[in-house]
Amino acid sequence: MPEIWQVRVKAQDGSLAGVLTGQEDGFTGFSFNKTVNSPGSFLLYFMRRASEEMADFLTRTAIFEADGQVEFWRAWPEMDIDWQVEGEYLALAMRMYSTVEGGMMLYVSGRGPLDLIGRRIVESCTDSAGARKTGLAEAVIKEYVEEQAGPTAGARALPGLTVQPDAGGGIAGGPWAKQFQNLLDVVQEIRQTGGGDIDVVGTGPATYEFRWYEGQRGADRTANVLFALGRGNMGQPELNLSHLDETTAVLVGGQGEGAARQLVWRTDPVRMAQSPWGRRERWRDARQEADVAGLDALGDAYLVEGTPKEALTFVPLQVPGTLLGKHYFLGDLVTGSYAGYTATKHVHSYTYSWSQEAQDVTVELTDA
Repeated sequence: MPEIWQVRVKAQDGSLAGVLTGQEDGFTGFSFNKTVNSPGSFLLYFMRRASEEMADFLTRTAIFEADGQVEFWRAWPEMDIDWQVEGEYLALAMRMYSTVEGGMMLYVSGRGPLDLIGRRIVESCTDSAGARKTGLAEAVIKEYVEEQAGPTAGARALPGLTVQPDAGGGIAGGPWAKQFQNLLDVVQEIRQTGGGDIDVVGTGPATYEFRWYEGQRGADRTANVLFALGRGNMGQPELNLSHLDETTAVLVGGQGEGAARQLVWRTDPVRMAQSPWGRRERWRDARQEADVAGLDALGDAYLVEGTPKEALTFVPLQVPGTLLGKHYFLGDLVTGSYAGYTATKHVHSYTYSWSQEAQDVTVELTDA
């Protein structure tokens, strides 16, 4: 028995407006995407049947309104997957048109709840407490969201949005001075070096919570979820190992002129020893650094940038022992193995698509 899909459509207040299936009285097809740290998007489409009156078609599709909620639910009894929500979104656009053949199509599209954060800016002025912040990334991000979009934002508060209590996570940084910038852009910038992921998650009818995920959104499943050719769950594997731009020795130049200039060598003895010609030298100008510790740090960073490029890519295949939504989920860490090489991969996004002719799921893995 194949997967079963429902689309649950809700009004702005969260009340249920309709439950659609892919039968004659429901949708014609859909696709939706979920991506870590991104709102994601959906497209749901309907085709007027030849025997269907125009008024009936309009009535059937009148359940959508701007900022109404659209949820995609899936069940797969054969694989012991009970009904669960795979994607939740806000309806933002509708497009209706007539075809040359006399038919009619309706497309409904939108984004995930994280889009709500992108509807606010940091209103605070330069050097104010609301604009200038320092500390652990989780606390700083949640302060921005709370003050600009959460319950303490006054008239600018997003209805139904709460902020998860701070758990003291993330990496210390700052000071950040953010004023008059898009709130989601601010949050994304801090998150990139903050040591975690973020999202807005539905918690009930028209209610949402802004959340921080320490480390990464998902779980570490590297010990249990393995993709390999012999398991039948790996397609089109490709392994690339390149030393073309490798660096194993960096000469860093500090302050001073001529023979008096401060010079420091930073090397990677292990990688140099892998070949008789393994010493690959590069130069880095660091006149802005006044002490040896600063020169060492920049040289070491350059060595990291110059490590051999290793990349394993493949298409995750859905098989009974390795199913998205049962054995691994968005944000998880999993393992890929090919030709004796093993890599930890991050479940960065997935896209489901369904039509009356076929259905498919595409999973994007990135390097962890």
